[in-house]
Amino acid sequence: MSKYFVDGKEYETSLNGLVIFGDSEKENLVYLHPTDKEWKRYFEADSEWTDSDYNRSILLYSYEDDLTEVEHVAYVTWKKGTRESTAGEIEDQLGSIDRAYINGLLMQLYCDDDSVVFFD
Repeated sequence: MSKYFVDGKEYETSLNGLVIFGDSEKENLVYLHPTDKEWKRYFEADSEWTDSDYNRSILLYSYEDDLTEVEHVAYVTWKKGTRESTAGEIEDQLGSIDRAYINGLLMQLYCDDDSVVFFD
């Protein structure tokens, strides 16, 4: 499990099951979405994430000098029709299983065939 904070409140979630949905103009930034398009499963305790009046996105930042290593994960919600957002970061609170899962997604995205090492 990973922890994130909004307005001083602590929440827990698991990032397993999220996939890379799209990339951005920044080489080290991609967007994550749930495979089943159900955000509630990941953020059921956070009312803004489950409220249908809000848009939401999860941003995955990798290190600029190592695109296969997660730097931090940020989530953003914003009320539909506005630009005002609520943002938080899962950084030091990223659980070891979630970190390994996210690093695996980055490896799939950024590794070329020549950099893959096979073990006997």
